[in-house]
Amino acid sequence: MKRIRAVLLILLTGVLVACSSVMSVPQPLLKQAIALEVQQTQQVLSRQLRLPVPRLEQIEIQQVEIDLQEPIALQQQPGLHIRGTYDLTLHLQGHQTTQTGNPFEIYLQQQPNRQGWKLAEKSIDGSNWLTTALSPS
Repeated sequence: MKRIRAVLLILLTGVLVACSSVMSVPQPLLKQAIALEVQQTQQVLSRQLRLPVPRLEQIEIQQVEIDLQEPIALQQQPGLHIRGTYDLTLHLQGHQTTQTGNPFEIYLQQQPNRQGWKLAEKSIDGSNWLTTALSPS
């Protein structure tokens, strides 16, 4: 009986240590990454419709729900593939528009020495990754 308890204790300790070493992105950085992608999409739409491009401060990301978070390698650096949903509020010229349950799928690359994170996007031809540094808040 004592052997079984000892083995279970060792296994439980191993599981806890493994779970604590899983990479995670702080919520403000995840919201910033989603906001950057929203801004890029809005830039394209705004150009086509000849409307002003919303500034990053006008984009509010809330209620981020993660459905999938898996570790990956991006350009020989550790990274994460994250999929989920978020609520978006755009604050534009005296009015605001809110959308709920928007899907997102992003790739984040951890900077060397765990110094921070970068938003990673595939290039147009899909041959490499383009990255944008995220600022810690």
